[in-house]
Amino acid sequence: MTTCGLPSMWVAVPRDPELQRFYRCKLVQKGLRKARVAVARKLGIRLWVMLRDEIDYHRILLILKLDKFSRTTVADHTAAMGGPP
Repeated sequence: MTTCGLPSMWVAVPRDPELQRFYRCKLVQKGLRKARVAVARKLGIRLWVMLRDEIDYHRILLILKLDKFSRTTVADHTAAMGGPP
């Protein structure tokens, strides 16, 4: 995952404020290499959820913003928004 995750990380981080914040936080906490791997892993998990639930990246970002205050899963949000079960 790290080999294909790192190049995609450099495309996603500047366009996603939450990933930018996460990267900067991990950079201070853990250092450059571990921060890169952590962001690549987070991005990989998001991509896996996209494939599993058949939703787009923008919907995942919306779900993550909504989910900060609730305990529901991505599948619950997807079903509520009219996506596949």
